[in-house]
Amino acid sequence: MVLEKIPLFVALCLALLLFCCTQVERDNPYDPDGVNYNFGDGEPSSDSDGDGDEPSSSSEPGSLAPSSSSLAPSSSSLAPSSSSLAPSSSSLARSSSSLARSSSSSVRSSSSLVLISSSSVAPSSSSSLVPSSSSVATTGIFLDERDLRRYRWVKIGTQIWFAENLNFAPSSGTFISCDTYNCTTYGRLYNWETAMTVCPSGWHLPSQAEWNTLSSYVQSTSGCSSCDAMLLKNTNGWSNGNGTDQYGFSALPGGIGFSDGFRGVSEDGKWWSADEYDSDHAYNWNMYYYRDYAGWTDNLKSFWFSVRCLQD
Repeated sequence: MVLEKIPLFVALCLALLLFCCTQVERDNPYDPDGVNYNFGDGEPSSDSDGDGDEPSSSSEPGSLAPSSSSLAPSSSSLAPSSSSLAPSSSSLARSSSSLARSSSSSVRSSSSLVLISSSSVAPSSSSSLVPSSSSVATTGIFLDERDLRRYRWVKIGTQIWFAENLNFAPSSGTFISCDTYNCTTYGRLYNWETAMTVCPSGWHLPSQAEWNTLSSYVQSTSGCSSCDAMLLKNTNGWSNGNGTDQYGFSALPGGIGFSDGFRGVSEDGKWWSADEYDSDHAYNWNMYYYRDYAGWTDNLKSFWFSVRCLQD
């Protein structure tokens, strides 16, 4: 009998033991089903009344978890703030870019003003009216400061030429006197050595290549390969065979001069070039009343021919 009751006794003991364990866990103040569960705010307070029944922040390390987790949203909430700076920086970049474009536009604007100013007004020298190769104007007036004589100039292609023969009397050199020669219409005649230095500052005696550039431009733009002289001759002043002066060069026949006189005025136009043929001869560009094209000859440097100045 006794042996039969032992298993029953053991079972009762085990049941009692389990019941006791369950009661202890239910008495846990942090268990919502416990008998002494704190119904305040659901979390132990760090600023308790000090009665020893409430856990304090220093007595329960686990109580720090809510605080540190509560910080997480705070620190994560900073992320949008810092990332929100990006659009602002980007906006600044766009703003700076806009300013750059605006500044660039201003530069273009001021640049275009410079171009308009320099191309629309006939430029002048230190005292007046020196043409510019960038000028839109094709004609103008140049004032020679040496004797205050005014000369018309003309732009033909990329070159700027005097549109009349030079009429300057240097302090030294060999040139014709205006006592018997019509300098007012035809300018003066100079020997080659004087012609090389007689043009005003900023201008020079043209080379063969520069004269040929003039002829080539006229021939190519007119479509006539054998009528450059006719297109460059003045419309009057030639005894016969006046030209059309299509380019405003206004070539006039000043003839040829010597130490004892001159000839060919109103019939022949001869202009010195800066190129020598040899020590005694130099090349001259010439036109004749009886033909429509210009050509080259070489003559003694001691002869006197007309001078046309070309801008440097």
